[in-house]
Amino acid sequence: MKLTNNFSLQEFIPSGIYKKWGDHSIWYIDDRLPHLAQFFRDRFQKPIMINTWHYIDIAGTNYRGYRPANCHVGASKSQHKFGRAIDISIEDFDLAAVYADIIKHKKLYFDQGLRGLEDFKKTKTWIHLDMRNSQSDEIFIF
Repeated sequence: MKLTNNFSLQEFIPSGIYKKWGDHSIWYIDDRLPHLAQFFRDRFQKPIMINTWHYIDIAGTNYRGYRPANCHVGASKSQHKFGRAIDISIEDFDLAAVYADIIKHKKLYFDQGLRGLEDFKKTKTWIHLDMRNSQSDEIFIF
């Protein structure tokens, strides 16, 4: 199921959930999340990688979007478990530059719905983006 110009539902859902629920798996993600991913795709004019199981098996990319409650990847109260987070990488693009762009243009990203950003010093090979419920007017960096 195509959700935006460049993203399908499978990219946000792990293989086991999609195989069980098919297009009904959309129930598991915040409907704003694909639009945030599309914003990054449009901004950097490069393919964004989230989950890849449906077109190429790359280790470690099955739980970069929604993570079911019984998933042992990440924190127990992760925004991924609420369908409000993705971990991305951008093909042939320096992720440190992406992180720096977010920091430099926080309001732009906030206006697109970004509320949580994992500190790049902790991740290095991906960027964690989330749309957590927040009363703040700033992006929470953790």
